[in-house]
Amino acid sequence: MFLSIQQEIQAGSYELYAEVLRRTAVRIAKDLGWPLEPSRSGFLPDSVQRWAPFKETMAQLNKFKKKYNVGLISNIDDKLLGQTRRHIPVDYDLVVTAQQVRSYKPDPAHFNECARRMGTKKNWVHVASSYYHDVEPCAKEKVPVIWVNRTKETLDAGQKKPTEEVKTLLEAAKLFGL
Repeated sequence: MFLSIQQEIQAGSYELYAEVLRRTAVRIAKDLGWPLEPSRSGFLPDSVQRWAPFKETMAQLNKFKKKYNVGLISNIDDKLLGQTRRHIPVDYDLVVTAQQVRSYKPDPAHFNECARRMGTKKNWVHVASSYYHDVEPCAKEKVPVIWVNRTKETLDAGQKKPTEEVKTLLEAAKLFGL
């Protein structure tokens, strides 16, 4: 329910992710028959600062960082990203947010901006866990993508396959010889 409502809201005109979360909370509450005034819907964006990464994330990012440039391509606004960065204190070589490109993945704007800043769509690989937000648009744009399929999703016959599929970031790191 959360993802489908959020995707519907993000498909409209761009607004900050904090507002997307507020509107998502209000819609879910309405669908469940719970009264939630929009003025009280800030609990969801306020929670972002407590969203922790997967337990393997820091160790694997540090491995990647020793050998490669590491970027962050996020469907979040700059303020909320700043609040979560304390959980992932990596000095990224590139950061592209929804706020910077004024759209949400799966729109290709994030990936196009990443390529523009790097000067190429070659010599980079996107590693991500969302098929909808990351794998599908990368496959469409011919950007190599490693799908960290933590939830063991299965693809339908017509869905584009990632370049590689792994269960964890540790497995992704092994593909790079780390």
